[in-house]
Amino acid sequence: MPKWRDVLEKIENERDVYNKCSSNAKECPTRGVMAWQALLEGLEGAAPREQVSKINRFVNQWRYRPDSENYGRSDYWASPIEFIRRSGDCEDYAIMKYVSLRSVGFPVERLRMVVVQDTLRDLAHAVLAVYLDDDVVILDNLTNAVLSHDRVFQYVPYYSVNETTRWAHV
Repeated sequence: MPKWRDVLEKIENERDVYNKCSSNAKECPTRGVMAWQALLEGLEGAAPREQVSKINRFVNQWRYRPDSENYGRSDYWASPIEFIRRSGDCEDYAIMKYVSLRSVGFPVERLRMVVVQDTLRDLAHAVLAVYLDDDVVILDNLTNAVLSHDRVFQYVPYYSVNETTRWAHV
């Protein structure tokens, strides 16, 4: 999973920027990063379902932009600051949501970025799976709805990852 490892490294390298921005708005590289940090601070102590819903809606407001248009190549995995500056494609939304939920306190074992086959559109896609209460909900850049995994029929998972583990779905 070289792309996942690379993006985790970029996220770690950006962490100082997140922290500085959180403590001093003048340290934020963009208004988007400032808005993101304000959202995360506002969600501290909120119910997990509310955190999930608001983060999903916030991230989904960025316009979809394919990697070929954004970076001149296919399958580039963007860090949160890159995503905020340039927007991105499906895995970039999932990464942004993953980092956001980790920032508000979700433990790593409750989050998985999942690469799937979208059987309706006949293409590869990425979503974020969140273990919430007694359910697994899917956060998708195609909808602001937070759907239980048992209501999402068009996705067949290939693999999923988080910071500690990777899973092959066969």
